[in-house]
Amino acid sequence: MHLFFLFHFSKTKLLLMKKTLTLFFGIASVVAINAQLNKGTILLGGDLFASTYKLKDGASEYNTSGFGLSPVFAVAVKNNKFFGGSLSYAHYENNQPPSYITSKGDSYGASIFYRYYKPVLNKIYAFVQAGIPAHYSKNKITQSQNYYFTENNFSVGLNVTPGISVAVSKKIFLETGLNNVASLNYQHTKTTGYNSGNNIDKSSNGFSFSSGIGTFSYNLYFGFRFFIPRNSG
Repeated sequence: MHLFFLFHFSKTKLLLMKKTLTLFFGIASVVAINAQLNKGTILLGGDLFASTYKLKDGASEYNTSGFGLSPVFAVAVKNNKFFGGSLSYAHYENNQPPSYITSKGDSYGASIFYRYYKPVLNKIYAFVQAGIPAHYSKNKITQSQNYYFTENNFSVGLNVTPGISVAVSKKIFLETGLNNVASLNYQHTKTTGYNSGNNIDKSSNGFSFSSGIGTFSYNLYFGFRFFIPRNSG
């Protein structure tokens, strides 16, 4: 009789756990459905970065600074699936006083991409983005009064970026991601300049593939996205 009671109790507990799990997954399913980004939704946003760094070692100093921005636009072609594009601009400067060693540059870019959002919890989404970016940059480097050159770079490729997006309101999302976790690129570089009486004029072409998060602080980015639902007033 005692053994039967234990069996009956365990069976009742298992049934209760089963009902609880069923209810939990049912609620999670409803949350995911309600959290989806419907077809026709417009995505607007931008990514920003800025940095500055200074190192002093005796009479030598090393200063570097940079900033960049990238506006983004996309439309949901299906629920949670977006197709769009972005533009980008970045500028940096490095110098090492009291020497003549300096460098500075500007880069311009454009990209088309496909992004898929996966609702995880209410207001939290995971996403993965595949894109085709193209960039042009011009960098001026001075090693001394008699040695300086300019590099012009053009690149185009494929990349994959995963991340997390959090809805802080119905229309505003904050997100963070890892740029170029996997990327394939073609690059053309042309260098012109002067080195101790000799002119510099050379060019190079190359392909590269990378996979991994590399330097964490370099790949990690923060941004925001603004969603306008279809037929929104």
